[in-house]
Amino acid sequence: MARIPGDIYDINCQYFKQRNGKKAVWVHRDVISKLSEISHKYSVEPAQLLDYLLRTGLNTVEHNPDLTVKFDLEGVKNVE
Repeated sequence: MARIPGDIYDINCQYFKQRNGKKAVWVHRDVISKLSEISHKYSVEPAQLLDYLLRTGLNTVEHNPDLTVKFDLEGVKNVE
C-alpha cells in the first residue's frame, strides 16, 4: 500500500508529533470558548495554553497545596 503524505503513522507527520503520547480530554464548550479568547489575547496556541494551565495547577496542588495558583500568561509562550 502506498503511503499518503502526512500519514498519521509517519513519525515526521505534524499530527503524529502533536498527538504522540497524549490522550483526548473532553471539555465543555464554554471552557473552550474562553480558552480560545485567552489564547488569542496572549498569542499562544490553545493546546499549549491548556497544557500549561493544567500542569501548573496540578503541580501546585500536588507539591504546594496550601499555596494559591498563579499563572504567568505572558511567559507561557516560552514553555515547551
